[in-house]
Amino acid sequence: MDDVLAKLVEHQAIDFEKLLLLSYRNLDMTEAEVVILMLVLHLEKMGEEAINPVSLSRYMSLPLKEIDQLVMKLVNRKILSIEQSTLSALPLIKKLLTSQQEQSLQVTQQQKQKSLVAMFEHEFGRALTPIELETIREWKQVGYSDEMIYEALKEATLSHVHNMRYINKILIDWAKHGIKRSGREKIERQDPVVEIVDYPWWEEE
Repeated sequence: MDDVLAKLVEHQAIDFEKLLLLSYRNLDMTEAEVVILMLVLHLEKMGEEAINPVSLSRYMSLPLKEIDQLVMKLVNRKILSIEQSTLSALPLIKKLLTSQQEQSLQVTQQQKQKSLVAMFEHEFGRALTPIELETIREWKQVGYSDEMIYEALKEATLSHVHNMRYINKILIDWAKHGIKRSGREKIERQDPVVEIVDYPWWEEE
């Protein structure tokens, strides 16, 4: 992974400075920290061999002691690293790419939910109520796929029932018996997702 990132940086395939400006609030950074990170990114791009608080101080009005404190804070937060006595922005780049992927995934999920809501409103012939919208969101949270929810909606429509409780009973019944699409197809069992907390992904080789 580091080799791929190194090539992205070397060939300037992604404008990480611009990405930082657009993402730093989501990463809980201060403006002073952003300035330091922007400088590190820029100096790396320019081929600077020794990036440290002293070299950064040439471009900043802050006292050297304060710059050093900010740098060490960023290092401790795994946003910068120290490689062979010089600062590296590789952890920052990983965080920026991860943040961008998470935002893209969130947008995709929102688009899917909007599409699902549109299907319900089409079948119901009216706009959904806040409670009905919350019900769909809860179905998604417990793990029902968009396809399964839509199939349950179609099943209810065939029975001429436009009621969330009825659709919920269909979903529960299908999940209980491992059946999807009106009992004609079996649901593939999936292993539970285990969340890994505080996993040091930035240290992967």
